[in-house]
Amino acid sequence: MSYERYPSAPGTPSPSSRRPGEPFAGRPADTLALESVVLKRYELARGAERVVPTSESPVLHCMLVAAGSVSVAPTLDSRRRHRADAGRGLFLRSRSDYLLAWSDEAEVIVVSAPEAVIAAFGAPLDESDGPLFAGDSALVTPATAYFRSLLSGAARPGRVATYALSRLSEEMVGSLFLERASVGAGPVKVQPSLYRRALALIASRRADSELTVPSLAAELAVSPRHLQRAFSEQGTSPATEIRRLRVELAVQLLTEQRYDVLSVEEVSRFAGFTSADDLRRAFRLQGEPSPTRVRAQRRAPRTDRRGLHALPALAAPAAPA
Repeated sequence: MSYERYPSAPGTPSPSSRRPGEPFAGRPADTLALESVVLKRYELARGAERVVPTSESPVLHCMLVAAGSVSVAPTLDSRRRHRADAGRGLFLRSRSDYLLAWSDEAEVIVVSAPEAVIAAFGAPLDESDGPLFAGDSALVTPATAYFRSLLSGAARPGRVATYALSRLSEEMVGSLFLERASVGAGPVKVQPSLYRRALALIASRRADSELTVPSLAAELAVSPRHLQRAFSEQGTSPATEIRRLRVELAVQLLTEQRYDVLSVEEVSRFAGFTSADDLRRAFRLQGEPSPTRVRAQRRAPRTDRRGLHALPALAAPAAPA
């Protein structure tokens, strides 16, 4: 079945309609612009369009399908169509030329971020517009709920909240893209380990003070003991990684001068800790100076911080024989 024969309703755009670089451009949307990420939520009637490359800085669009279905195909080969139903999604690149179609009453959340931001998470930016998620992805539901809650909020975040939400949104999309690469939706063919999936989920949720080892295990549909064993094989533990990634977020806030207006107590809350005392204790356990001293030193982020950049390297595709 070719893309041109995808069902469409009278009066809706045909696949020949051209939209530069961004899906659903020009249609009404709930929008929230953060520092480096733009969120949009669309409620769509059935339709189709062609999205052509843009000459602007390359952007990656993460499309989360909350209702209905969306299909995408390269313009030059409409037979290679990928379909994402509710609860799944797709990555689209502003440098690609593709055909897009969607069903009746589709609800789609589009999260757009510069390619450079996503590339920093260590996953290869291949040229395909393949499926984004594995069917058992642990990240789809929390990601969709998180972005929808931001878009439905009556009040827009202030400067400090915008910074924190932008960083968290970057990590959420980066984690989704990293998972995409690890499940083989492109030239990389690596089966995701429980450790990798858990670490990506921790990175996307570290600012949530309710994230604990039991809740993490529940979201991954494994027992806490099984989760502990997966991390033990890597020489660490889930609690250690939750603490480490929260400390890194706190250090980011403490080392930027514009956030000097925040007290240490406020920094602790933005970084997922329950109190300033918990923050200070975590700094000691991670071998960091006190939060007050970190702020005073105004040091740049250290290059030895592990973060998502320390995830095991993805294997390169084997060379043809």
